[in-house]
Amino acid sequence: MKKWPIFLAGAAIVIVGCGGGGGKGTLGATTTAVATAGDSIATVNLPTSVGLLYVYYLTGQGRALGDVSANFASAALKGPGVPTSMLDTGLTDPLPKPINAQLNQYSMNAQIIDQVGIVNSAYFNTFDFNIRSLQVQDSNGNLGSEITGPNGTYFLNPTNGAQTVIAGTGGEFSANIGIFPGRQTTVQIFVNDASIFNGANGYQFDRNIFLGNNTVAGNPDIQGFLSDYVMFDITHVASPPNVHTDNVGGTVPATRVYLGGEDAHYGASTSTYGGPFCVFTPNNVAQIGTFRGPDTLPPPPTGLSIPPITQGGTYTLRDPDPRDITGGSLITSLQGIWRPVDSVISNLGTFEVITMPHTGDDNNQDMVVIVRDANHNITNMYFGLVDLTGLTFTVYPIANIETGAVSGAITGTVSRLVDGTGAATSVPANVRFGRYSFSGTLPTGFKTTGKFLVFRV
Repeated sequence: MKKWPIFLAGAAIVIVGCGGGGGKGTLGATTTAVATAGDSIATVNLPTSVGLLYVYYLTGQGRALGDVSANFASAALKGPGVPTSMLDTGLTDPLPKPINAQLNQYSMNAQIIDQVGIVNSAYFNTFDFNIRSLQVQDSNGNLGSEITGPNGTYFLNPTNGAQTVIAGTGGEFSANIGIFPGRQTTVQIFVNDASIFNGANGYQFDRNIFLGNNTVAGNPDIQGFLSDYVMFDITHVASPPNVHTDNVGGTVPATRVYLGGEDAHYGASTSTYGGPFCVFTPNNVAQIGTFRGPDTLPPPPTGLSIPPITQGGTYTLRDPDPRDITGGSLITSLQGIWRPVDSVISNLGTFEVITMPHTGDDNNQDMVVIVRDANHNITNMYFGLVDLTGLTFTVYPIANIETGAVSGAITGTVSRLVDGTGAATSVPANVRFGRYSFSGTLPTGFKTTGKFLVFRV
């Protein structure tokens, strides 16, 4: 049974040009170059500049029996973002933990790859899927000898995908993956005993089946997405969206929403830890899960020597288990982190306009507008898109994240874009601050003009 990667679900994703990796902004710098009296003084406060990539291997395809296990090696990313020291191999985890997963059982295994020294973002357009070997379980439940590619090579690597070489079965795929300092990116890889099977020429990798499970029409790429959300408490917002609590129409009003820079993939939850959490996809189908409270995550595996990082919490999304004909059982399909907005952005005022880069680090970014009272409660919130090349934006009431409705839209323009040193820039990936200007009649608490902040170090 096919399960779409969560951030491909429901629509083909249009991939646009990337401005990441080539900018000259200074990490961590701040500026007052675009500020005037009464402007926002908010600044980004991320706990680390290490960029993280989580590759999740999700196995299982239905109720068919089988006993083939795969030993995953580190995936490799290639493209403009590859560090100079890894040009030959691509970006990999040099110390990957062993991952052995049975292909016909539902499981999720994470592989963490990190990167330091990123300026703006690091972009990768090639994903190398590597499987060191296969093992077959015998009648006693023991794993047999490792099955590799020819002459002891990886069973699956960029040029080979079989026990016996068969042309066109390699594990190199076009990709659209961005890694950002202080952020987390995820890639979901669905692999099972339909895409790896025992055929006439020994065990083989079926590239077409794999692509069918991991891409959609109109987007042939392995897709990365930002999976670390910023949480906004909207308990005091009059018209919130709903949280979908199940797959048959159950809802409750949201008291929290989650955005991170992935257009049309927004999260919502209640305020009770362990309660329902959902992500709305482009066709307005809600992916259902739960969320937890504060959690301490270990530092990146090969990056800077920093202490463990306390996050706001974690979320987990689950899909129906196709083995359960009643539909009552669920299997985990994605995990990620969330952080309260005031933990990653300092000095928030009573009115803020914040933009968030997308995975491709192009000219389009998410835009968040919040109104806060004297007690720091968010009393109104809008979301939408800004074009840092066209210099225009449109935002919508936060309730619209549930349905994708375009009612209540407010438009405006941006100008005077500057980088982290305060120098004027027209390169979207370099922008750290700028000026906004709203058009038309505005809701209570909105400021007509002011300074906006980009959520990036």
